[in-house]
Amino acid sequence: MKLTRCREQGGTVESFFQELQGPDGYGPNCRAMLELVKSLQVHPDSFVAWGLTSHFDLVFLAKNDSNQCGLVVASGHGNNERSNRYEISYAIPREVEPWPHARVFGHVDSIEGAIKMILTAMVRSRGWAANGMPLG
Repeated sequence: MKLTRCREQGGTVESFFQELQGPDGYGPNCRAMLELVKSLQVHPDSFVAWGLTSHFDLVFLAKNDSNQCGLVVASGHGNNERSNRYEISYAIPREVEPWPHARVFGHVDSIEGAIKMILTAMVRSRGWAANGMPLG
């Protein structure tokens, strides 16, 4: 996956999570997110996304515009050196959402599972075409 930090934030997605790994209590969560980001960047899919970062959240955007709706969100929760939990959500497309701003939420305890959920969310949110390129 080609994952680039949104232009309004500058830097890289990786550097953001590396800097927050300090003793302030975010360390395990940022470690979990850093592991996920590194795995996404070497994953052999064709998706292109821009990321907004906030603490241990990564918001996936289909366009390099922070005003765009966060179609997919991943949050990492590090428990210890061997166990991470990832929460993934995505926006239900407007034409089929049961109410305004409806989202689907799920969680998984592995990077592989998180990547599968993120890729599924990118397709189901309809922000990316089947080939991974942003729509519109």
